[in-house]
Amino acid sequence: MCADSTDRRPWAELSFVLALAVVSSLAYWPGMDGEFVSDDLNAIVNNEFVAGPFDPAAIFTQPSWWGSGRGDAPGYRPVTTLSFAVNHRLGGTEPRAYHLTNLALHMLVCWLLLRVAGQLAMPARASMAAAALFALMPVHSEAVLWVVGRAELLATAGFLAGLLAVLRYRSGGPVGLLAAAALAMTAGVLAKESALALVAVPLLLALVVPSQHGARRRDLLAMLALLAGLGLAWWLRTDLAGHGFGVGAGDELDNPLALLPATERWAGALSVLGHYLWSVLWPARLSIDYSYDALAIGPGFVADRYSLFAMAALGTGAVMAWRSRRREPAVAFSLLLAAACYAIVSNVLLPIGTIMGDRLFYLPSAGLCLALAPALGRALDKRRARAGLLACAVATAWLAVDIDRARDWSSPVTLFESAVAAWPGSARAHMELASAYGHAGLTEKALAEFDAALAVYPRYMSAWYNRGNMLARQGRYEEAARSYLEAIELTEDFEPAWFNLGLTRRLQRRETEATEALRRAAALREAAKVATRQVGR
Repeated sequence: MCADSTDRRPWAELSFVLALAVVSSLAYWPGMDGEFVSDDLNAIVNNEFVAGPFDPAAIFTQPSWWGSGRGDAPGYRPVTTLSFAVNHRLGGTEPRAYHLTNLALHMLVCWLLLRVAGQLAMPARASMAAAALFALMPVHSEAVLWVVGRAELLATAGFLAGLLAVLRYRSGGPVGLLAAAALAMTAGVLAKESALALVAVPLLLALVVPSQHGARRRDLLAMLALLAGLGLAWWLRTDLAGHGFGVGAGDELDNPLALLPATERWAGALSVLGHYLWSVLWPARLSIDYSYDALAIGPGFVADRYSLFAMAALGTGAVMAWRSRRREPAVAFSLLLAAACYAIVSNVLLPIGTIMGDRLFYLPSAGLCLALAPALGRALDKRRARAGLLACAVATAWLAVDIDRARDWSSPVTLFESAVAAWPGSARAHMELASAYGHAGLTEKALAEFDAALAVYPRYMSAWYNRGNMLARQGRYEEAARSYLEAIELTEDFEPAWFNLGLTRRLQRRETEATEALRRAAALREAAKVATRQVGR
């Protein structure tokens, strides 16, 4: 099973990879000049570890994902941050270079997937089908086009490199491959936490892949090597950088599942799986945001039509895994691999920072493509003309969706207009669109979108605060003050709202209220400084 079927045709593989690179470039090229959006600003533009002096040591020894001034950063991802810093050192903050780097990393991942398929003894045609599926799948567009999606690209590259090293070692490769697997684990986890699913690989191999001479001992050694790589990442993160290893549980806005009991959270995760799988088959509603209340998943949730679709898919996958466990163990292994990866990014094992994100399916879909590849390869072998035409039709349709989706990423306005059109129940999509309209000078449209966000989620403190800022800039001071007071009622210690309320009251010549608001802002600012000094000690 583990003899590399691609080694016999290196020139065919090279030609295929080059062709895939050309097609992928065509698919994503309209987004290569897209602006930085949303978390790009936190992780790159406003991050002193990226935009400041080039200092790799500081990136690895401090929580550097959103910079030292952002305690709410979702994680410590120094490998990804270092790649941004290299981009900045070479070309500043010109977005095109960052986008092109993402595209190159996507092609690296496709090549690694091709090599993994070959190492699983899949025929060349099946291996190429897996890579082509992965390259053009529209649900991957976010990971490629959103610059911070690089965390997914690097984590998946680390995962697949480690998987390839383990497979080669299991089939009789030198012991040095264990060191390569351990380093791939460390690099992948330090790019994004989802790569820790790699630690399940030796166990899954032992469960479903026929044992060759000494394979079980090699599985055990591979597991120890991967645990060592994970331990190194743990040490760097917790002891050296002082950042916990948790992935963050999110909140009601970004992840309603985080607040639910385990059984309801799992029911929601099942529905989310249905959304992902449906997006693979019918990618008509892709979006940068699925937060509250886009998916209508919250307290009391049991099931919806996406849950039924997910259950049907899981049942089909279970039957495929059982039937193929002896004849095609690579299929069973790939399905279990996809399930292990999904468990990490789906709120199944632990609550994470978001309920759903197209980029999060990037890693699990690698296992899905590997599982589907043998059947696709056989279809292309047996029914060449018919299967070839069908494959070309699907590839053409996906390519059209990719190109259209890439155009959405041209600017924050186009991106969040598409998000609101796809999922009008998302409060964050409305709020982000309001901010984009505001920066474009479209004030009335911006205010309408703030109101739409608050209609979905009245407790949206940031929407009240930003709405107040926009009204203040328009000279509508009383309305602005009411928005600031709404934000303060939701988060009493929110210093910027107190400060801006004070300035607004001063402009209204209401000095007593202005003085009190500014005094509260100064007290909160001083308390924050004291807390920062205590943490530094």
